[in-house]
Amino acid sequence: MKKMNVVRSWAVALLAVVGLVACTADNLVGTWEVTAYEMNHPGQQGVRVEHIGTITFHKDQNGEKEIQYSVLERTFADSASFTWTKQEGYVTLLGPDSEFTKTWIVVEDKRNSQIWRSTDGSNTVQLLELKKK
Repeated sequence: MKKMNVVRSWAVALLAVVGLVACTADNLVGTWEVTAYEMNHPGQQGVRVEHIGTITFHKDQNGEKEIQYSVLERTFADSASFTWTKQEGYVTLLGPDSEFTKTWIVVEDKRNSQIWRSTDGSNTVQLLELKKK
């Protein structure tokens, strides 16, 4: 009887962990407005653009980006599909090469808002602020 209770306790704990992981990823599912995107390079003035488009995350771990912004009279556009994963503290977007397809560190993970940070592989630090639509 004791052995069965131990097995049952482990099964309940395993289901709870799986449920928490699934809920964390489900928190991201939906369409998010990109309310701000910052690029900061040490020793230089940073660049911040606001309300530049949307990123949509589907339950099947696919998604789409519809982003467009201008900096110094130069227009940037990113409209592409991607796949995504979310693990504790990180979100990874995989797809065609862009400023947004990479691994992001999750700084703030709320139901209706997200703040992520990453780098461009050199000294530029990027910040992405998202708000659920």
